[in-house]
Amino acid sequence: MKARIFLIISGLLLFVLGITAFFYFKNGNSKGIMSSAIEKVGEMIPRNDISGREADFKVFATDLAEEFEINEDVATEKYTGKIIEVTGSIRDIELHSAKIQDNSSTEKIVSAVIYLEGGADSISGVICEFEPNANNEILSDTDTPITIKGIFSGYLVDVVLHTCTIVERNE
Repeated sequence: MKARIFLIISGLLLFVLGITAFFYFKNGNSKGIMSSAIEKVGEMIPRNDISGREADFKVFATDLAEEFEINEDVATEKYTGKIIEVTGSIRDIELHSAKIQDNSSTEKIVSAVIYLEGGADSISGVICEFEPNANNEILSDTDTPITIKGIFSGYLVDVVLHTCTIVERNE
């Protein structure tokens, strides 16, 4: 008897969950701010070298992070699909390497991510993603001031820029 009641309740729960999921996806609610921002970026600017293009905004990493902490929706609307030139101090560098089949056994850097400080009172920062095989010398020390240009692609806890290129190092 208990097994029968459990099966009936489980079946009803699955039915309600299925109906809810159907209407959720049918009404287009499956796209959050992040996915719509990425779609707009894909429509506006193809992923390629932006080093020769003018930045739409020139900001400090601390100011950019603070702007998103104050009002994420307004900042997302302002920066979606835009090229941002951001200056800040390097918090961390991630180099992603792989063995390339080219008669040598050495690993080559295929992509990199530079994290910029968002400020002393901020939990946010700026993530700068470099394209694979980008022609940028990434080797820099942390706490080094740097200016990077990239395309805004979203905000999680950090502002995310993709297709980045180094504009200036202030070493």
